[in-house]
Amino acid sequence: MRFNPEEAENQLLAEGDADFEVLKAEDATSKSGNEMIQLLLKVWDNQGQQGNVFDYLLPKLAWKIKQFCLATGIPLEKFKSGELSASDCLGKTGKAFIKTQKDKTGQYADKTVIAGYAELEEAKNNKTGAEFKDDDIPF
Repeated sequence: MRFNPEEAENQLLAEGDADFEVLKAEDATSKSGNEMIQLLLKVWDNQGQQGNVFDYLLPKLAWKIKQFCLATGIPLEKFKSGELSASDCLGKTGKAFIKTQKDKTGQYADKTVIAGYAELEEAKNNKTGAEFKDDDIPF
């Protein structure tokens, strides 16, 4: 059997909505010395193709951490506490937005990246993060 080994490194996923599962999550330190969570996601694009994509949750990108929490069902209270660990992320599933990142230098191949995460419907309907309580409304 003959094949092109370079295709394994450069398989881009279709841009748009995608399902994901967190395969690996590690508490790590960025090159600039900041805390971060490094995620390895298995991603299924809207064409049914799958691939692995790395993403990084960094304190300076709090908006992305919030999106990740809302997309995976991590309680909003957990986000508001300002503390999130890799163990909170492992095994979570949700929807993300993926895009192709082009290397402007031409030195590296284009790659699929996470542009953001999609909020779960339950979170959209319950912005406070509080559970609905039966308050004896007669209708």
